[in-house]
Amino acid sequence: MGRMTPSSFHSVTADIQWFFLASEHPELKPFIFSKTSLEKQIELNSGPEWLKWVRKTVEESQRSSYEIAQKEMERKQSEDGDLDIDKWKMRIKLKSWSHSVRQSQLVKWNEGIDKIKLQKGSEHNDLTVDFIVPKSVTLDNLWNAGMQNNVLFVSCLNIASLGFFWWYLPVFTSRFHDSITDLENNTQVLIDRVPELKIVWPRQALKDDVLQQNLPVIFGFVARARDQHVGIYHKYFGALALMAKNDMFFQFEHHLVANFIECLEMAMKGYGDWDGDELTFESVVRDFVPNKEGADDFLKMVVDLRRIAGDVKRQSLKEPVTLEHAISAKLAFDTYIHVKARAHVAAEIERGSIRPEQPPG
Repeated sequence: MGRMTPSSFHSVTADIQWFFLASEHPELKPFIFSKTSLEKQIELNSGPEWLKWVRKTVEESQRSSYEIAQKEMERKQSEDGDLDIDKWKMRIKLKSWSHSVRQSQLVKWNEGIDKIKLQKGSEHNDLTVDFIVPKSVTLDNLWNAGMQNNVLFVSCLNIASLGFFWWYLPVFTSRFHDSITDLENNTQVLIDRVPELKIVWPRQALKDDVLQQNLPVIFGFVARARDQHVGIYHKYFGALALMAKNDMFFQFEHHLVANFIECLEMAMKGYGDWDGDELTFESVVRDFVPNKEGADDFLKMVVDLRRIAGDVKRQSLKEPVTLEHAISAKLAFDTYIHVKARAHVAAEIERGSIRPEQPPG
């Protein structure tokens, strides 16, 4: 081995410093310790040469990505004649508290819907969603366009399924500790919060009634939301986010009831069914209940939840609020949107705007 010069020593030192920083970076670490990288280390049979190769490879990749980004940032929509060409695929991964996912149940959706593709994830309750975005969306607008797609689709999926889908689920729902040991007897002690801060949903799969009937109808309806309606779904999306953060450290059940009921009130006003008069609220709720036999029970539930929501706003709660209350408030809003969406489709069919067999949206 040749003698190391001062310049080569400083070069190796710089590579080592870069390596330690890069190996902690979540986006670079997978490549640095990948099979390809480790095989290159064996091939070179030299630590300094491998460090130099890793650094050069990463920096070239970053430079290439930067150049692509610069070109996209400089691209003007008016200069491109192929604006409808598929350009971006944005992927999100959702988890469900309420539904299991099977790939066989996603086939018909993927065959019928061109720009939103669904796949089963690694767990039984994981759902991967790919949004295909056209070339007309430039890089500097991609984040906002992607977020709008996320808000729209995730909100519609939650409404259509009458369940819960989000990027993550609450973790600390029954314990804050890793373990408790009885030192005297040298045994593990199991102590959990009762009841657990977790909703016990009935076992259900993401079946055709959701993907082929409910979701297209809800999506088609919500996607056409006018300016005065957009705030309703942003409020609903925020409530879903709060539900995902609800755990032993911060419990938001009472806020969730207040937020979902506020969504319901906003929707009833926004879609012109309620004038805001307290005296007419109950009659409006009774009218939109699809199952008239259950109208009395549904109305009683909504009125009770609305009373709780009022107590939350006045900071005068006199009773404990549970996740079951929160879910019931969500279902009240979901039910109303189901009714409005199906009425919209019926009206479109009557006008001849869509055929009965044509999926709306």
